[in-house]
Amino acid sequence: MIDREILYNAIRKAEKNGYTEHLIYLPILTKDVYNADTLAINIFFAHKHEIVFSHAFAKAFFGEQDIIYCSGAWARRLEEMSQEDNEIKYIERFL
Repeated sequence: MIDREILYNAIRKAEKNGYTEHLIYLPILTKDVYNADTLAINIFFAHKHEIVFSHAFAKAFFGEQDIIYCSGAWARRLEEMSQEDNEIKYIERFL
């Protein structure tokens, strides 16, 4: 997957857990679903750092617990991600 697709899939996963803050970046979209999705992907990618490093996204995407961290998993994963050269490739591991 390319970075834009990874980010979009990560946002979709976070949306299932209640994440909505990314929607502030969207203008009123067209009724053409293909164009709307393409536009959304491009807009989200332009704001990728604001989205993936936000606490709201990290909580919704990584969750509070996982097999390695009993609590605060999202904060630890966010810290790990900040040390990576490519945060999108880090996120891809959790899709």
